[in-house]
Amino acid sequence: MKKVYTIERFGQLSESAQAVLGRLGIDNVEFYVGDGSCGWPRQKWDDKLERMAEWQPRFDRIMITAAVPKIPQPLLEQLKEGGLIIAPVGFSGVQELIVAEKKTEHITKRFICDVRFVKLLGEHGFEE
Repeated sequence: MKKVYTIERFGQLSESAQAVLGRLGIDNVEFYVGDGSCGWPRQKWDDKLERMAEWQPRFDRIMITAAVPKIPQPLLEQLKEGGLIIAPVGFSGVQELIVAEKKTEHITKRFICDVRFVKLLGEHGFEE
């Protein structure tokens, strides 16, 4: 079964989402509370080795659900070769929904439509 990884800035929202998915019987989602602009944390518990192991996550698809001034570099680094990232890019007001594809370490971008999202606050997003 494929896994979904989600990052939420606020613990209470993450807990609420976990409860809803639990009631629906959805158990393939990994949750993390933190700065989504930094991507999935590089450290993961490795049960087989029973120690903290360095882990470089690579994702087939990444969806950013808050506006960013530009696609955060850590997320581009975590995207697999041939992977897609969808992001609302821009500042106040209207942003452009962009689909970017990673090909041989090169990123190609395509405009989809204009959108309005709240700002992604964080190290590689907007300042508070």
